[in-house]
Amino acid sequence: MADFDKEGAKNEIAESLSLSTSCMQQIGFSFKRPNRFATYYRQKLIFILCVCSICYHLFSEVVIIGLTLFNSPRVEDVVPLLHIVGYGILSIAKVFVLWYKKDVFGQLLDELADIWPMSPLEKEAQNIKNKSLSGLRIAHQWYFWLNISGVWFFNITPIALFFFRTWRGQHAEIGFVWMSWYPFDKQQPVAHVAVYLFEMFAGQEDCEVGTHAYTTGCSHLTPEPTCAEPRPKPRKGRICDYSACYCDPPTVRDTKTMKCVQVHECDHD
Repeated sequence: MADFDKEGAKNEIAESLSLSTSCMQQIGFSFKRPNRFATYYRQKLIFILCVCSICYHLFSEVVIIGLTLFNSPRVEDVVPLLHIVGYGILSIAKVFVLWYKKDVFGQLLDELADIWPMSPLEKEAQNIKNKSLSGLRIAHQWYFWLNISGVWFFNITPIALFFFRTWRGQHAEIGFVWMSWYPFDKQQPVAHVAVYLFEMFAGQEDCEVGTHAYTTGCSHLTPEPTCAEPRPKPRKGRICDYSACYCDPPTVRDTKTMKCVQVHECDHD
């Protein structure tokens, strides 16, 4: 049996996690400590800024809901605000989990390299691997662009409405991305621009944390379901490929059934 190429496995895992890694960089998060001093503190600053923006975004939405209930407790005025609060709560919960369990996630990804199926594989095993990675990549990209398009729909809607009303000869003003509360007059010109940019940033960070960095990363850490299946009884003619093993030793992967079996149940060349 050829020596297992762990570095090659790490490179393949990193490639399959490229979208998640990019999103984590956008929020200043990483499972590995940067080597450079400046990079480390820049990453920390971005992460703190991201968390503060998400927390204030959620707080401002909760205040708006409270004021709306107090001034006009109508269902049609309150319900449209609730889903934004829900996204904020999920984003804060997920960024906390990522931060609190970052060492665990990093260790699991490192251990994943030990059981990652590497070439040479049997043709059937290689096809399964290629299809799995292709399906995972498509799901990640679809999920990414779906959520990004939703966020940018909110971001550009006030500007699009402004140009549409101007084109129709109506009085038009650029509104805001979200219904948020601020302890100052956000209608002032400078404040208006600052608030609009902040709301675009906060919404983008909500999306990066809540959907991409967390979801695409955790998709690699789901236990392999076949490992929980009862091991089949030994039979003749079974050939096992150690490099195709997804399970913990002393089990290996049967290249015919793709199930985990004990080492002594396999025929060896």
